[in-house]
Amino acid sequence: MVAIKDTRIHSLRVVNQFDANYLGNLFGGRMMEWMVETATIATSKLSNGPSVISYLDELFFLRPVKVGDIVAIDAWVDYVGRSSMETRVRSEKRGRSSGVVVTSTMSFVAINDYGKPRDVPTKIVPAPDEENEFSTAMERRRQRELLVGNRRTAEHDVEDPTHDLRFRVESRQWVRPDDALLGNILSGGRLLAWLDNIGALVAAEYAGGTVVTGSIGDVAFYSPAYIGDVVNIRAGVTFVGKSTVEVMLNVIAEDKYGGSRHMCTAYYTFVHIGETGEPEPVPPYEPKTDGERRQYLAGMERRKKMEEDLRRIKASMN
Repeated sequence: MVAIKDTRIHSLRVVNQFDANYLGNLFGGRMMEWMVETATIATSKLSNGPSVISYLDELFFLRPVKVGDIVAIDAWVDYVGRSSMETRVRSEKRGRSSGVVVTSTMSFVAINDYGKPRDVPTKIVPAPDEENEFSTAMERRRQRELLVGNRRTAEHDVEDPTHDLRFRVESRQWVRPDDALLGNILSGGRLLAWLDNIGALVAAEYAGGTVVTGSIGDVAFYSPAYIGDVVNIRAGVTFVGKSTVEVMLNVIAEDKYGGSRHMCTAYYTFVHIGETGEPEPVPPYEPKTDGERRQYLAGMERRKKMEEDLRRIKASMN
C-alpha cells in the first residue's frame, strides 16, 4: 500500500523544431504523447507490469509552448480499482512566460502479456491531506463507468459517422514496432498524436490557414490496435465558432484478416491563428446534411459545457 504522493513520476522535455509547426508552436498531439507516456510510466510502475490508457477526460491547452521551451510533466495515481488506475497529469512550461499548459485526468488498465486486464497488486491508502483527492478520483471513476457503458458493444460499432459530412478526410496508418510503447499494442499517446495531426489538417483546410489545438473532449478507448494493424482515421468538421473548428475523429483498427474494431471517437477543437499567433476568424458554417445538423446541435452543447468547464479550471488556478 502506498500514498498518492509515492506514485508521482516526473519527466522533462525540450521542444525541438520537429515538435512544432512553422510558427514554432508545439503540436498539441506531441504534448499529449508526452503526457500519456509519463502517465504510462507511473501506472506501469505502480502495477508492476504493462498498462494502457482506457479513458481520457476533457482537457484544455491553456498557453502556447514554443521551440526551445522546457516542458515539465508530472503524473501520479490517485485511486486504484481492481485493474484500473485513476491518474492525474500536469504539464508546465518552464522559462519564459512559465505556467501550467495542460492538466488532465486519465484512466489506465493494467494488462498481462495477452492484453487482458490483470489485478493491480498495490492499492492507494491516502495520507490525511490526500483524502479529498482520493475521494474525488473514486467518484470520477464511478461516473465514468456510467458514461462509457458496454465497451464490447461499442467495439463492434464500425459504422462511419462522418460519411455525410462535407468537410472530411479519411487516412490510414500502419502500426509499426516503434508505435508501440509496451509489447505489441499501439501507444495511446501515439494515437492521440495521429488524431491531432489529421484533425488539424481538416481544420486548417476549412479555416484556410494555420490552426493550433485548443481542447480535446472526453475520449473512451474501446479496443486496442496491434503492430501490423492498420488504423483508419475518419475525420470531419462538426461545429464551427468564430475562430474555432471542431473535428470529429472516428478511429477503426483493421487487422490483417479483414476484421475491424472501433477504437475510439474523439472531438478535437482547433483555433485558427495568424502570423502573430492571435486568433483569427474562420469562414461561417451552415450545416446542410442531416448528419451535419445533428452534429452541429450536439457540438453547440459540447461547446457550452467545455466553456463552463474552462472557466471553472481557470478560476481554480487563480
